[in-house]
Amino acid sequence: MKAINIIRCSLALTCLVAMYSGCKSESGSDADAGEDGSKPDAGQSDGSGSDSDSDTDSDTDTDTDGDGDTDAGINCFRYVDVDSTSDSPDGLLWDTAFTEIQEGIDSAYYGSMVVETNACEVWVAEGKYTIYNGNREDTLQLRPGVHLYGGFKGTESSRDKRNWEKNETIISGIHNGLDIPSPVSLDVNHTVTGSDDAVLDGFTITGGQASGYGGGMYNEGCSPKVYNCIFTMNSATKAGAGVYNLNNNAYFENCSFTDSPRLPPLISEGNGMYNENSSPTVIDCVFSGNYATLGGGIYNFNSSPIISNCIFSGNTSQRGGGIYNLGGTPYISDCIFVDNVRTGEGEEGGGIYNAASSPVITNCIFSNNYATGIYNYDNDCLLSNSILVGNRHGGAISNKKCYGEITNCIIAGNVGAGAILNDNGLPYISNSIIIKNWSQYDCHCMDLYFYSNAEIINSILDEVSYSDFCIDADSELNISYSLVSNDFPSGEGNITGDPLFEGNPLMTGVWSSVTYNENSFQTRMKDDASSWDTDELKNMFVQVDEDNEPRWFYIVENTEDTLRVWGDITDYTESGDTYSIFDLHLSENSPCIDTASDDDAPDTDIEGNSRVDVPGKGDNGTAADMGAYEYQP
Repeated sequence: MKAINIIRCSLALTCLVAMYSGCKSESGSDADAGEDGSKPDAGQSDGSGSDSDSDTDSDTDTDTDGDGDTDAGINCFRYVDVDSTSDSPDGLLWDTAFTEIQEGIDSAYYGSMVVETNACEVWVAEGKYTIYNGNREDTLQLRPGVHLYGGFKGTESSRDKRNWEKNETIISGIHNGLDIPSPVSLDVNHTVTGSDDAVLDGFTITGGQASGYGGGMYNEGCSPKVYNCIFTMNSATKAGAGVYNLNNNAYFENCSFTDSPRLPPLISEGNGMYNENSSPTVIDCVFSGNYATLGGGIYNFNSSPIISNCIFSGNTSQRGGGIYNLGGTPYISDCIFVDNVRTGEGEEGGGIYNAASSPVITNCIFSNNYATGIYNYDNDCLLSNSILVGNRHGGAISNKKCYGEITNCIIAGNVGAGAILNDNGLPYISNSIIIKNWSQYDCHCMDLYFYSNAEIINSILDEVSYSDFCIDADSELNISYSLVSNDFPSGEGNITGDPLFEGNPLMTGVWSSVTYNENSFQTRMKDDASSWDTDELKNMFVQVDEDNEPRWFYIVENTEDTLRVWGDITDYTESGDTYSIFDLHLSENSPCIDTASDDDAPDTDIEGNSRVDVPGKGDNGTAADMGAYEYQP
């Protein structure tokens, strides 16, 4: 798995790592080295880590792994190679490497080198390391101060020479060293058990089969740092097939959580990751192909994680295909939610389901999720600088018994329940664009019932009339400083007519081919007759089949004749279909320039541009524009 760097924003994220003595086992006791509590022989403890290999370099203080750490100043090393044939393995050289990872960890930890140097590194050569040793309670126990690195050939003298993508290093919990997981509970409960001040970097973790929580990795009361790891084909009967975090501030970066649970399905909650009373940091990670009753990708219970620059694709659950939040204040930024599915009844969160929580969601894309992009129940949700396009069945957003703020967002081309469905909902919508959504109930823009109260300000509602709002007798809609294209709404500062976008549509054409790339989670569409400039269409929108498919999709990038969108949409368009490209930036003649309320507008638009007072535009003395984009003269 490579670093994804989707739509990185300039947020300064702080890794919160609590200082505990170590992880607890699931029974609540402190984990130890062996059944009798004895400490293994550390062997020689000079820790030089030197070998006869000639690939040394002077760049050992460079963080080439991207894990925020280097091997500069480290003088404690242990080596592990499953293929080692040494007659006297002491782990001090590759030539005398241990054959089991736990031997390397315990030698480093109990050899007192951790105390003397504050850290010790264990380098692990490629291959499969089976944790199961006759007991389902067998686990790879991390230790405080021991940093574990995989991806070596077994000859390196500098950590930056390893290649964890090419030299796969597998930690397997499958019994008897088999390659195929057991259909019954024969494999280990937890393939890896965490520890404070421990690092796990460059491994594939598989085969955990928890009778409860945390098949792949179990972290209770401790906060390890995990980098460049793949969690796959793990399961749990209750929660956290991939990773279970309880009472911690663990850190995960550039990891993949996929294909949990394995066959036969053991359906639990949060099968990519389950966080309980925790605040982990999750950056540059991919959650794909996970199945659960609640929270296919992540389940956050009374937790406030930082989740940034991640992809949630193809996850399935009854509620919250991508993420399920219950309690807490999750912060979710720069993430992609695509092709996620809810299998329950109603419009209950293909992308995210929020219940009794206060999530903050910013700079995210929700596309081609089934049964709403976001479902809010009895909570306060702050959504900003985000794009919701092409979501099916439940539309873009559904609010029930909740207050939500929607700022600097684009809601376009969603189908099923239109743009926003409100059941006793209290949405506040500012500086957003709502365009070409479709509802089977003819409530294309918004449905308000059972004492719902919506306020819309500084926004553009294009191709919308009052008939596109369904408002029952107990609900209320207030619009101000906004454009409603097909009606002149009552309210201060409102206008009607054409918003005069740069392109509505900008161009049309015919597809020559349509293919899906499962590695990038993107559909590639080619028009042999086009001659676009590179990324000329980036951040615009495409209706992929204007005759049969009303949904829109967000353009990630383009070349001379090819563009890419998030998600697998090959079932909805094919070669020969006519497409349309839309650019929703304001043109220089737009009536929406300088006609919004400055007092109610955020300081910047969806792209981070500051407000611009354009001479001769607007008549109310304001600088803010209606909609999500600020015109840039």
